[in-house]
Amino acid sequence: MPTAALRLTPPLKPDRKPRRSRIAASPFRRRLTVALGVFIPLMSVAMSKVAGTLATHGHLGLAAFGAVIGAAVLAVSLSHLAWAIRDITGSGPRSSWALAVALDCSLVLCELTHVRAADAGLRVVCWAVLAVVAGFSMVLNCHAFLSQGR
Repeated sequence: MPTAALRLTPPLKPDRKPRRSRIAASPFRRRLTVALGVFIPLMSVAMSKVAGTLATHGHLGLAAFGAVIGAAVLAVSLSHLAWAIRDITGSGPRSSWALAVALDCSLVLCELTHVRAADAGLRVVCWAVLAVVAGFSMVLNCHAFLSQGR
């Protein structure tokens, strides 16, 4: 029969104060952390736009380089999104990672749809998905950054 373990924090010594986070201690660090959380989804959208546009115009080497940069940004973002989703929803690791991958890949798909399939009639849908998913991604990245800095 599985048992649940309760983790208790050790009592503080009377002469010691609780340790504050570096992020909480410095308004500059907090603002920089939030700026990074906002920047990551914007960078992934920008790199997919750049890569798609360069590929459309026949600059395949530059397009591949832009895609590599975009993939690196997504790799950074995925772990933060998965952590935040798991922290907020209490879902398991597989579900959290699946949703994180879906969120980040939907940004790339919609931006590439704008670039490569503008005549497909998905303009409004893609803009709506971009706006909502980028907003969620920004909030989740900021939550992960600020929570993990404690």
